[in-house]
Amino acid sequence: MAALPARPRSPRDKPTVEVAVQIAQRWILARMRNETFFSLAELNQRIEELLEDLNNRVIYFYLRNNHTARAARVTFQFLSKQRSIAPAFW
Repeated sequence: MAALPARPRSPRDKPTVEVAVQIAQRWILARMRNETFFSLAELNQRIEELLEDLNNRVIYFYLRNNHTARAARVTFQFLSKQRSIAPAFW
């Protein structure tokens, strides 16, 4: 499985996918807001559990065309396959 990049000239599906990722991120972070983790392994385990819950939920949303729906499915599948978080340096 690989993430497909947006079309170079008119990325109509990119904003939709980015909003879907933002919703997933906010949902997971909101559920973990009052939890304390003492190792990266614990954090990854909790994120994996919450991602499993999110992927098993029935989500009702309406998309304008099939290409956008396909892009959303690819993104959600890609997110569900990730098992760990890479550290980010700002």
